[in-house]
Amino acid sequence: MKRAKPATETEALMMAAPGEPIEDGDHPLTDAIEVSMAAFLATLSDLERDIVVMSVVGKLSIREISAATGLSKSDVHRRLPGLMDRLAEAFQSNPEIMEYLNEV
Repeated sequence: MKRAKPATETEALMMAAPGEPIEDGDHPLTDAIEVSMAAFLATLSDLERDIVVMSVVGKLSIREISAATGLSKSDVHRRLPGLMDRLAEAFQSNPEIMEYLNEV
């Protein structure tokens, strides 16, 4: 089956990463990802941070994020892709992550 072209930088990074399950703390990029994610989250407003965490960690839908934040669904839908692209950029700016992806 042919893979669809990634729509965003985030999808491209996810597709490039190995698909094997990882035990907690058992991946060579765990520390690099934590550092990049913490630095990225520190640049966000409280609302933006909530949206990212609800989407990435909580895997909430746009409807659920809308209900939790009080934003309209269209506002969440408008903000989320930009936030995910900024997250991808944060990961791409980490040389350790990019070196690993280039090796895979």
